[in-house]
Amino acid sequence: MGNSLLTGISGLRTHQEMLSVIGNNLANVDTTSFKASRILFSDLIYQSLREGSSSSSGLVGSVNPIQAGSGVQVSQIDLDLAQGNLAQTGRPMDVALEGDGYFVLQGPDGPVYSRAGAFGVDQEGTLVDPATGAPVQRYGEIGEPDGVNPGYQVNGDNRIRVPLGSRIAGKESTTLDVNGQIPRVATATVAHVLTSGSPFLTSSALATTGTLLNDLDINIAPYTSGDQIRITGTDVDGSSVVSRYSVGPTTTIGNVLDEIRASFPGATIDFVDGKFVATANTAGLSSLNIRLDDEVPDTGTGSSAFSDIPMVDDVEGTVATSVSFTSSPIYTPRGTSYQMDMNITKQLDGTWTLTATVDPSVGTMTDGLITGIRFADDGSLIQLGGTGLGDIDLTVDLKEAVANQTVSVSLGDIGTLNGLSQTGDFGSAPLAEADGYSSGVFERVSIDADGMMFGVADNGVRFELAQLAIASFSNPSGLKSVGGNTFASTLASGTARVGTALSGGRGTVRAGQLEDSNVDLTVEFTRLIIAQRGFSANAKTITVTDEVLKELTNIIR
Repeated sequence: MGNSLLTGISGLRTHQEMLSVIGNNLANVDTTSFKASRILFSDLIYQSLREGSSSSSGLVGSVNPIQAGSGVQVSQIDLDLAQGNLAQTGRPMDVALEGDGYFVLQGPDGPVYSRAGAFGVDQEGTLVDPATGAPVQRYGEIGEPDGVNPGYQVNGDNRIRVPLGSRIAGKESTTLDVNGQIPRVATATVAHVLTSGSPFLTSSALATTGTLLNDLDINIAPYTSGDQIRITGTDVDGSSVVSRYSVGPTTTIGNVLDEIRASFPGATIDFVDGKFVATANTAGLSSLNIRLDDEVPDTGTGSSAFSDIPMVDDVEGTVATSVSFTSSPIYTPRGTSYQMDMNITKQLDGTWTLTATVDPSVGTMTDGLITGIRFADDGSLIQLGGTGLGDIDLTVDLKEAVANQTVSVSLGDIGTLNGLSQTGDFGSAPLAEADGYSSGVFERVSIDADGMMFGVADNGVRFELAQLAIASFSNPSGLKSVGGNTFASTLASGTARVGTALSGGRGTVRAGQLEDSNVDLTVEFTRLIIAQRGFSANAKTITVTDEVLKELTNIIR
């Protein structure tokens, strides 16, 4: 009889533990990242009333053992590690893990692990779990000072420092990336050239400056005293020219050349290989036009067929294709900014030249040229920069600085269309983006999916601050809950493997979200009913045993 009482008591105890587990789950139904527990039972040792035996010579069959159980015990209480729902919070310091892994915190007795990422910054600017004060741990060397980028982390200290409101020093610009398209069809600057339609001849030989007009093959009647030649046209600048030049028996081609030169000062005029050649002194488009005729009427009798050899365009004057653009702000060593006005122009040899200027109030360009820029037929860059003053470095003598500032220009990768290419229309303009930034104030934090934390300043600069450490375990079910939404490793869980999110099977960091409890109320209420029934049944066992003992006592009386 005593055994049945003890068996019932074991049932009461285990179902009481079951009620405790269920109650704990229900109490934490709204606890951030809480993982529900479940309880499992196993039977206790058995008392053998009869041992089993085998058959004997085919006369008697085997006999099964007879055993009486001694009750029930709790075999295990384990965690349901299923993912909880992710809830949006909009707070930049709130982070959740989607998938496997735990945030690493430094507890008073060593590292602890948590999936509750409601982090904040303490009075010293350290990222902590405000509920426990435990500092959040980082992974790697990201955010440590490197002499180039802002660095707030301390070498050898895995705490994450987030000094919001601190000032960030400016960074001097050293490179300028030019991207975009320049026109597919381009011309260089060319001077307008006029030349005689055919050579002037004397006895079928090429005339020279010493040849008399009367000896020209086009002379119809010899010139005498009183004859005039009319020189008309338009000079390079568009001004009208009308000149009457007196000629006679001794007038030479050279004399006429001198008169044409005097009448058209905007051009350089020569007599070459029997032809008048007029070249505009200013390259580009021009109105240059020259015509020779006999003046009619005049007092002389001479004439020539000048209309048979008119001056025609030998080279059309063209303006070079030029694209102008302005760089993004370029930052000085002191953090102030200025811009470069840039112009890229087609040259006669097929290359392009980039010219840069700055406002005189900023300083003076001591090297503002990049020469020898060339593109392939498909528009890809195939040559970049000359040497010396034509190389890819632009140098400014800044008024505010002792030393000159040199900015290296990148036009893209040779042989590709990445960067600057000759594939655009006439209306396109490249972009010139400089590195560097002005000084600013660290005002907020953003966190990427791999746990990389970025500081964002009010000047728009975004820099790597630190990377969250994420731990994984061979057997996460072996972790020990130590309160405060944290766990500690055990021999069963194995040693923590610390790394970064999105690597080594670790999950994804979700910024601005928190993981909800994974407690399922429907399941818990069902288990609550089962636990109640189990407790009642075991209590009934004790009650019935008590009644039987009472009857036994009555028999003795």
